[in-house]
Amino acid sequence: MNAPGRPRLLSVLPAFVVPDVRDAAAHYRDKLGFGVCFIVGEHPDQFAIVDRAPGHGVHLRSAGGATGRSNRARGGQAIDAYLRVPDADALHRELVGRGANVLSEPRDEPWGRREFGVADGDGFVWCVGADLAPPAGGQAGAARAPAPAVATAPEFVVEDVSRAAAWYRHVLGFEVDAWGEPATYAVARRDGVAVHLSPAPEGGLPASNAEVDLWDACFECEGVDALCAEFRGRGARIGRPPTTRPYAMRDFDVHDLDGYVLCFAEEAEPDPGV
Repeated sequence: MNAPGRPRLLSVLPAFVVPDVRDAAAHYRDKLGFGVCFIVGEHPDQFAIVDRAPGHGVHLRSAGGATGRSNRARGGQAIDAYLRVPDADALHRELVGRGANVLSEPRDEPWGRREFGVADGDGFVWCVGADLAPPAGGQAGAARAPAPAVATAPEFVVEDVSRAAAWYRHVLGFEVDAWGEPATYAVARRDGVAVHLSPAPEGGLPASNAEVDLWDACFECEGVDALCAEFRGRGARIGRPPTTRPYAMRDFDVHDLDGYVLCFAEEAEPDPGV
């Protein structure tokens, strides 16, 4: 439970660079059952947010034909983000009925989730999972940290999983579950908000969205200024200090060890002078 005045994370939305935002948003609406929150700008420079539940979705950006982060680049594993749901089988049936590009059948995994894969219209792959009931005498690993019934999370391919996990723990104050020795996979969580970390293939890291002036994930939070001060005190590299935007958000950026840009944002009164 958070102490009074303690900053906290509410959700995290992965960010994908796509050729056409309107087409991508329509695919998420029609095939994946997301709601379209808004679309701004004109092609080819557009931005949108779509969500499966309030605050839990994905940011979409087009940038004149440029490409951004994709975990399929350079031979990486094809999971770009996670969608946590209450019932994987029910959502699987829904997505099949919608004609989505469902990649696999739901399957119970040893890490305590029932999961399947689905690709969006631009090839970004989601792992959809529901927590399994805790086994007798213990807890399913994925169910340990409290989280909303529906939640999104990015997966970042990193150079060294142990090193990246330690950075999320010591610099951003996340709790970390890691598998393998040395670690071959990790999930970092804070306030039930998660980031997945997997190892880079031999071909190297995928490009960050920073190359097209977009963050790689956006964390919605409360207490954005206090959070920035906390991160700065822990040695975080702040790319952009807290700034109140005309679009009624106050946000700042952090650069992680592998070059990914993390935006932390809180609702605020717009500053027309910015």
